[in-house]
Amino acid sequence: MFPLTMERTSQLAMLQELVSLGHGVSLIPQMAALIDRSPERVYRSLAGVRPKRSVVLVTNPYRYASRLQNSFFEAMRVDGRN
Repeated sequence: MFPLTMERTSQLAMLQELVSLGHGVSLIPQMAALIDRSPERVYRSLAGVRPKRSVVLVTNPYRYASRLQNSFFEAMRVDGRN
């Protein structure tokens, strides 16, 4: 049987609530599962090779970057001008 509807959201809390309401299943980052204390949801880990995600930092080289921003760029190993 195929799903009758498909719902999309970028908010983890909304995904978790949709699952609680019986709207299906979802894949979410482990960090969200670890802090969820709701008895309405059950979390399971994937077997085998787990998916990975990359996080990137994007900046506009033509905009002024404050000292705080430059420190953040350095902490992220990014040159604020490139």
